[in-house]
Amino acid sequence: MLWVEQFLEKYKTVLQPKNRDNFYQYCLANFYFRTGNYDAAMPILQQVDFRDLLHNLDARCMLLRIYFE
Repeated sequence: MLWVEQFLEKYKTVLQPKNRDNFYQYCLANFYFRTGNYDAAMPILQQVDFRDLLHNLDARCMLLRIYFE
């Protein structure tokens, strides 16, 4: 486990409770995407449901890039 994954796990509880799961999943999926682990990132991104338009668009763009790869 890389230090980034440990950081995400350790500070997950610091996030606001109403956004905790979505932001954690988004960050984890972003980590997997950036490291090239598309098989792990795709199912996580499909579950993320953001109310914020920019985060939602970024998650969908990552999914499109994964499909393209």
